[in-house]
Amino acid sequence: MSWIAIGILSTVYMFMLAYIYVYLPFEIGVPTLYDYHKDPDIVQGLTIFLIMLSVFMFTAIFRILFYNKGPKRGKNLEARGSS
Repeated sequence: MSWIAIGILSTVYMFMLAYIYVYLPFEIGVPTLYDYHKDPDIVQGLTIFLIMLSVFMFTAIFRILFYNKGPKRGKNLEARGSS
């Protein structure tokens, strides 16, 4: 189940990168996003958005991969002698 979530997050992340760095400059008519000089606030805003998206995606993926759910109920507690 966790691999499905990681796959979905990775797909969304790659789609956002491709849209902002490939499709958006093509629609605007510039070779790269950073060559768009009419409104530099949009370029800076998209850069900040991508940095925050990267931090969120990597945090979510690492949390899914390395999150320890704690002790399991059942046989482990019986083996320890707890009730």
